[in-house]
Order: sequence, then C-alpha cells, then structure tokens
Amino acid sequence: MLARIGAFFQQQLIATAGLAPTRVRRFLPSWPISRFWLQRSLLPMTLVALFVLTNHVYNYWSDLTLFYLVRRTVVTVGLGVALFGPAVLLRRRGQLVYLAIVSLAVSLVMASHFVYSSYADGYLSVSALKYAWQLSDVSSSVRSLIGAELPLFFMGLPVIGLAAWLLPKSPERRLSRHERLAVIGLIMLTAIGGYGYIFVKEAKEQGTVSRLIKHPYNSDDLVRKVGIVNYSFYDVGRYLTRKKSLSAGEVELVNQVKTQHQFQPAGNLSYGLLAGKNIMYVQLESFQQWLVGKKVNGQEVAPNLNKFAAGSLQFTNFHYQIGPGTSSDAEFTALNSLFHLGDGATLFEYPNNRYRALPERLRERGYQTVALHGDSRNFWNRGNAYPSLGYERYDTVEDYQQGADQVAWGIADPDFFEQSYDKITALKQPFWAHVISLSSHGPFHLPGELQRLDLEGLELSTLQKDYLQSVNYADRAFGEFMERFEASSLAANTAVAVTGDHEAFIAVQTDATYARFLGYEDGFNDLTFLQSKSVPFMIKVPDNSLTGTIADPASHLDVYPTIANLAGLPPSRSWLGSDLLNNPEPLVARRKRSVTPEIEMAMDKDLTYAGFTSSNFQDGKCYRQTRQVVIGECRQLFDHQLEKIKLSDLIVKGNRLDLLE
Repeated sequence: MLARIGAFFQQQLIATAGLAPTRVRRFLPSWPISRFWLQRSLLPMTLVALFVLTNHVYNYWSDLTLFYLVRRTVVTVGLGVALFGPAVLLRRRGQLVYLAIVSLAVSLVMASHFVYSSYADGYLSVSALKYAWQLSDVSSSVRSLIGAELPLFFMGLPVIGLAAWLLPKSPERRLSRHERLAVIGLIMLTAIGGYGYIFVKEAKEQGTVSRLIKHPYNSDDLVRKVGIVNYSFYDVGRYLTRKKSLSAGEVELVNQVKTQHQFQPAGNLSYGLLAGKNIMYVQLESFQQWLVGKKVNGQEVAPNLNKFAAGSLQFTNFHYQIGPGTSSDAEFTALNSLFHLGDGATLFEYPNNRYRALPERLRERGYQTVALHGDSRNFWNRGNAYPSLGYERYDTVEDYQQGADQVAWGIADPDFFEQSYDKITALKQPFWAHVISLSSHGPFHLPGELQRLDLEGLELSTLQKDYLQSVNYADRAFGEFMERFEASSLAANTAVAVTGDHEAFIAVQTDATYARFLGYEDGFNDLTFLQSKSVPFMIKVPDNSLTGTIADPASHLDVYPTIANLAGLPPSRSWLGSDLLNNPEPLVARRKRSVTPEIEMAMDKDLTYAGFTSSNFQDGKCYRQTRQVVIGECRQLFDHQLEKIKLSDLIVKGNRLDLLE
C-alpha cells in the first residue's frame, strides 16, 4: 500500500512539473513515501513536532500569550527540521546518537531559560555561561525553582529511547548521492521557507526586517515571534558579533545625548557634611522597603532596621537597579552612577574598564577602601572587578571563620557581621567600608531553631513566610553589629548608609493575598505593584543632623552623587543619577533584562510609567500621582530615560567614560 501511494505521488509530480520520469527516478528513487523512508524519517519528524509543541508551551507557561502562534509555528518548524532533519542521512545507531545529543541540547536551553525567568523575569544570556560555575554556590535557590514543568522540556529523550526499543530497524543501506542531496535540499528549503515566511511578515508589518534581526523591539516580542530556542541562537550570534569599541557615529550620538543630560553642579544642602569622615555602606540582601515598620501578629519583622530608620534620613520611594548580575549590578550602578547592562553581568562583561567609581575617588582623598562579603571572592567576578572600582582590599569567605549556623551559603550573617566589626575597627581612618550581607538570600530556607517569628494564621505562601523568617534573622545580625558599632569610638566619626540590593521576588502582581498583606485591599495595579518592589535607602550621620523622610523617586543610580555631595567630592559629568539632597527634578528609570535597551518603569515627581508586561511603550500604563491617565502623557518621560540607558550602554560597552567627562 505504501509503495502504491508513493508511486501515485511520484506520477503526479512528474505530470505537474513536466519532468522526464527517468530524471525524477534518478533523484527520488522509491519516493516520496515508502517503508524505508517512513522508518528513516519517523523519529526525526516526531521530534520536530515535539520541539514545536514545547516552544509553544514555554511561551504559555511564561505568560507570553498566544500572539504570533502561526508565525512562531512556521519558523520553529524550519529550525526543528534544520536541527533534527540531518538524522535522516544517518543509519540507525548514528541517528539515535545524533538525535539524543540535539534533543538534550535544546531541552537544556529551554529548561535553563525557564528556570532563570522564573526567578529573574528575563532571559538567560549566553554571556552567563562564563559564570555558570557559580551555580554551585546558589544550588539551593536553583533547586527551589525546579518544578513539575521541567520534565516536559526533556520529553524528546524518552521518545528516542522508546523508538530505539519499539521501532523496527531501518534497512541499513547507504543513501545514494542523489538521495542525500535531495534530503539536504528538502531540509534547506524547509528552513529557508520558515525563516523567509517570518521575514516577509515582518517586512509587511514593520516595513523592514531590521527590528527582528538587528534591533528587536523587545525580548518578549522576539520570543513570541520566533520561540525561545531561536531567541537563544540570536543571542549567541549577537554576543559573538558584538562590537567592543564605538564607531564615529556612536561617538557623535553620545555627544548629542550628553548635551540633553543636564549637569548637576555641587549643591548647597549638606555639601561636605561628611568630608574626612568614615563611611560604611551596608548592602542588605533582598531587603524591601515595606519591611520598615511592618508587624505580623504584633511582632516587628525587622526591629533593628526600624531602629536605624528612626535616626536616619530615609528615601522611601527608592528603587533597585539590577540585570543578569543581580546584586553585583546593584553595586555597579550605585558606585558608578551608570546603568548596568541588560544582557549580561556588568562586572563580568567589563571588569577592567576605566571607571571613576565612588571608592576610587574617596581613595584619592586618602580613604582606605575595603569591601567585605561572606561569599566567594570570584562570585560575580567581584575579585577581578573591584580593583577597577578603586577597592584596595576585598575580604571574602576565605578571610572569615565559619560559625555554627548553616544558612544559605557562605558565612552566616551573625558570624559575618561580628567578624566584620573587628575588621572595620582595625582600618586606617578615614575609610570606606562596603559591607554586603548574605543570609537573607532566596530561597530563604532557615533552620527551624533559628526562626523567631510566630506566623501562625498568616495567610501567605510558604515562600513568603520563609522570607519573613529569613529577614528577621538577618535583621538580628545587623542589629547586634550596629549595637557594637554605636557603643564604639568610631560612631562619632562614621556615617552609615543602608540599602537593599533588590526585591525578594516572592510574589506576582496577581497575588491578592500578598497585596492585602501589604495593605492594598483591592489587589495590585501596575502602580502599587511597582511601589511594593521598592527597597530601603537610609543615611545616618554622626551628629544626627540628617533625619526624616524624602518621598521623591530615587534609585541606586543616585547613591554615588548623594554620598559624593556629603563627602565634599566635586560632581562629575559622568553621573547619570542625581544628588538626592539637591535635586529639584528627581527622575528614575529601571531597565529590563534584555538584549536591547528597554524600560520597565520610569518616574518623576508627578508621572509614573509602568511597562512590566511589554517593552512596547503603548502597552504600558501611565499614572499621574495615583490616577491612570492616557499613555501619551508619559511619552517624554519614557523617551528621555530610554536615551540615558542607551547612552550608558555605549559608554560601558565601548569603555569610553571619557566622552562624558
């Protein structure tokens, strides 16, 4: 029957194309359908179908909706045939080995992206492969993100195993030259047709294909159109072909944008208040602003942070800045007043650039500059990058004694803070001490004997309750450290700045229970969800002359200019942030984790743009104070902040800080 059907289609092809039967038989002997070809192609084509299905499921589980379903199907079929189709050329054993390798590779790509996006709400960049070895340090966090969905991405492997067991062996004959050419031609035509289709559709809708190839509108949009594996190939190509210097046109663009960026001269409020004094910059892992004053069942979640806040100047509308480098990106942004990268960990990608960071400028004023962290020296490449930021010394897990508590990884916060106190008191004054805590890192697994909060009856998820216990534990360690410090002679000559590195990533916008816990009885809208993500930033000076709260929008981008003003350092034209004590027009933007410059939020005193779900400006929402208004009212705010991000990328990637100075 199969042979008869094959002969029929062969005759139709001959008749339609007007070809000589002998010529067709020369290239397609016993084609198009025979038992031999069916057995030879059944497994590869099954895997192509499964590949297309899992790409769609990835998008569905990632809340990317079903937009561009047909487009994504066609181009994914093209890629799937290009990946799995060559197996048709191989005999049985070689076919099984080849398909297993390809299937495992694409499965790992999809699974890695899915786990990463579950935590970071972004896409894993190929540049992250350079620091994949760090996963051993965060294995508990990774394990917490592995759910029941992941096995689907690896379904190709059991299918291959089942086929090896059940399917009869294909005839082990070698394909003729003409048969191989025909298979290769069919694979190429399918792949070209798939990509050609999407290029034609893109050109018809956008007038050009450059937005898809060279300048994708945003990462979500690209994954919607081509699927996550095609996106990964794009990311690899972009990484391999990226430029490491600026063209003449890009230099001109920097100069144009720079003229629009208003230089902020030295302020008159508190300028030089801390000149010559010690400064401690404490970075608390995953601490959020709502912890300040928060009680559960009558208990303060972070009583020591509350105590510190009472005697400090608080910035209550302060937003973090992180990309793929998470905590290290928050440090980079705070210490350089430049935006982190959106597609890689900045300290990994450009550790040896010429920077003019805050520690370097303080060091020029005679400060001893040190960083203290209870983790590995090479985590986020800090050990290599910190000298470029002006640090004389970086003490890490190798420089501390491990205590009894085993929390997260590295040195537990009580031991870390206790030993850090001894290290800080031994420093030459004046000093800049950057203190980085660790124990409140996700997934927030705290041993039962270390949990102090009574959370009985609290309607929160297990993860959210674990977070409360974890920050309470970290707060106790911070409190003991501050108590020792304030009783010492250093207190009279040392300012302390405290911030959170980023949010805890413990809830999504639709989590109504979490919203009520934070006081939003009607659930989150885009504005209130953004507000819930803010982190603390507080400055306590020795004479307590700076206290109170400032609700102006601010971010890590503003840390350097603000502390520099207090330390009496002249302002720099390379700052993209502002001195928060002398800024009549505060502005904030947070970029997305993306291969292209994209904005997740932008804010000034009056307007807020929120674009969580898409980087297309029109898909975002605009608020004037708390009232939603037409999106066009945020256009100028959006464009201005996007230009700053593009400017920062050119400076960092081209190592051309001199263009801003």
